[in-house]
Amino acid sequence: MQVIYIDTLFIVNLVMDIFIFITASLLLSQKLDLKRIFISAFLAASLYCITLIIPELQTLPLNLYYVILPCMPIIYLFRPNTITKFFKVYLVNIMSASMIGGIAFSVYYQSAWYMGKQPSILIPFLCGGGVSLLVYSCLTFIRKKILLLHCEAKISFVLSGEKITLEGIVDTGNTLYTPFSKQPVTVVSMDKIDKFLCSEIKEFISDLETSENLADMMAKTSSSLQLIPFRSVGCTNGMIAAIRVDDVTISRGDYTYSHDDIMVGITKNHVFKDDSYSVLIHPDLVN
Repeated sequence: MQVIYIDTLFIVNLVMDIFIFITASLLLSQKLDLKRIFISAFLAASLYCITLIIPELQTLPLNLYYVILPCMPIIYLFRPNTITKFFKVYLVNIMSASMIGGIAFSVYYQSAWYMGKQPSILIPFLCGGGVSLLVYSCLTFIRKKILLLHCEAKISFVLSGEKITLEGIVDTGNTLYTPFSKQPVTVVSMDKIDKFLCSEIKEFISDLETSENLADMMAKTSSSLQLIPFRSVGCTNGMIAAIRVDDVTISRGDYTYSHDDIMVGITKNHVFKDDSYSVLIHPDLVN
């Protein structure tokens, strides 16, 4: 008879729960803090071990293990605010647990049968990590090569005498225009062009973040440096600085679009979380 000590059982559950929560977060497209993932996994592993340590709890119905116990770490980690979201999160986590647990322990016991002895406890860990990595790779491939493929574009322009080439996407949700001339505005991450910006523009962007007097900022604008009003989630009335760049070329699939100049809005945030794209190209520039 195989004997498993409680500390080993706890470590196995802790690591496997971490993989389960990471996989579920990938499937739900929900970015989670690694600290919260660890705390949730620690809570889930602790609760499971407690039910084995305390004899009275072992007489409770199995529903306790499959329904009530998983709910607490799931609610803490994913914070669903409606019943519908809770069931969605719950089912994705159960599915992830079934997938990872099924593969990991199937490989573990098959290895035990093949080798004729107890295999290393690292096998479930490697399987759990492999499944999480596979899910991440598949979702990344689908997003980049299928969902975003028709939106991908490469943009080149001249700024301060230097030619800059960046990867971007054609963002149909980009509805930014200059206030009076109604020129379409493309958005670029500041860190990609920071070294090409003159001190005057950098100072203007810095002042825009702290200034409470819009009239003073408007007085500093020109045809090549403008303020663009925008709205976004969490900001119903904001301003973004935009500069004029020259000799613009946009390559999208088999098509190339050229413009003498365009307005480029500058944001200090990454336009994509993983920084795979750094430009949100206005759709008017490729139509």
